[in-house]
Amino acid sequence: MTIATYDVIDDVIDMLKTKWNTSLGGSLPRIERIWDEKVIGFGDMEVKKGIILIEPTNESIQYFSLGGANHLHGIDLTLDIRSYQNIDRHDQLVKEVVRIIKDQITRTGSVDIRVVGTEPLSRLYRNMFRHMVRITYRKIDP
Repeated sequence: MTIATYDVIDDVIDMLKTKWNTSLGGSLPRIERIWDEKVIGFGDMEVKKGIILIEPTNESIQYFSLGGANHLHGIDLTLDIRSYQNIDRHDQLVKEVVRIIKDQITRTGSVDIRVVGTEPLSRLYRNMFRHMVRITYRKIDP
């Protein structure tokens, strides 16, 4: 038995990058693991494209089958969607992220991927739009 957190984050990054529809979601934003983001402030490219930071919050492991030989891992992730242009661009980013996750609910290699909540946080900032999307990614025997 191992943990699935880091493999799942890489899979979510790959999923967002490969399934992004530029006609619906505009240009692909920068997608990063939270610990890889070390920038203070933002540059020109980020202003135009936005950024999605992916952070793991929990991994629960449930044992099942005779003798607990199999394990169901439930990984909770937060996708922190940030943009710096206007509310229309921000809305476009959030909707595209949620569309991709809902379309990939039965992604190969997982039991399911679900959006379990969202929280708009734009009211806390000036000159930045921010929205948190919480997802669960369940996987058997990673």
